Amino acid sequence: MKREVCGHSRRQVDIWITQEGLAILERIDVSMKVWKNEFKDISEAELKQLNLLLDKLRG
Repeated sequence: MKREVCGHSRRQVDIWITQEGLAILERIDVSMKVWKNEFKDISEAELKQLNLLLDKLRG
């Protein structure tokens, strides 16, 4: 990430994502697609139940 204070307004900050950051986001996107595919056969009711159980485990 590249960050610079704007020249005409000190309150404004311009931020750019670097090529390294874009590469990380691309890897995350691929992982998310794989992860979502793992849950494709789980019903909405089962997902809600899973969420409740996970909430209980987290306390």
